[in-house]
Amino acid sequence: MQDDAVLIEKLYRLPAHSRLWVDKFIDFLLTEANRTDKALKPKKRSGFGSWKGIRLSADFDAPLDDFKEYME
Repeated sequence: MQDDAVLIEKLYRLPAHSRLWVDKFIDFLLTEANRTDKALKPKKRSGFGSWKGIRLSADFDAPLDDFKEYME
């Protein structure tokens, strides 16, 4: 890791518009560092099988009569 003085010296060598980007990036990093563990947990995924009480019929995988001619 670089010494703070080296980082500050590099910052002063940047043009003013680039310093604004550095300032915004530092704010972003500070925000991320201050997040709680709860905020970093992945959200529960929704999708197939995620609804309680929804059940598939026993013959769900059975061939459909509508496609019988294609299956032959």
